[in-house]
Amino acid sequence: MEQVLRQALVGCLAFPDRREPSSCESRHHTIMRRFRAVLEEDPTRALYVLEVATAVGVSLRSLSACCHEYLGMGPKRYLLLRRMNLARRALSAASATETTVTEVATQHGFWAFGRFAGEYKALFGELPSTTLHRPAIEHPDATRLVIPAYLGFAEFG
Repeated sequence: MEQVLRQALVGCLAFPDRREPSSCESRHHTIMRRFRAVLEEDPTRALYVLEVATAVGVSLRSLSACCHEYLGMGPKRYLLLRRMNLARRALSAASATETTVTEVATQHGFWAFGRFAGEYKALFGELPSTTLHRPAIEHPDATRLVIPAYLGFAEFG
């Protein structure tokens, strides 16, 4: 009997996180899977929080709670970072003789161009015009999303 109890105790200690997810956790997981699906439907499209919440089928408050839980930031911030990265990709791929920073910014939903340039520089360390005028070969990492790895979607994919 003592041997059986020891084995049971060791089994419990070896796998302490073995429990069924709560209904709330399951619901949040489902919401985040839908959130990811909405983002992946058209990866180049600028999305906004209200339309994403509607597409996911949840309130803004629920989407915000889930994003904070899974991504460490609200959906508005996450979508802003996503749009900034899409703009960077577009600037990196564009020709400076055929495109302007203003065109790229407006295509990605940025209307305050000074604020866009300031946030772009804070995130990427250079002005958008610098990215546009640099040959594509000089910035091969431009297609990489600049969002910390721990904010990715791997945990609910």
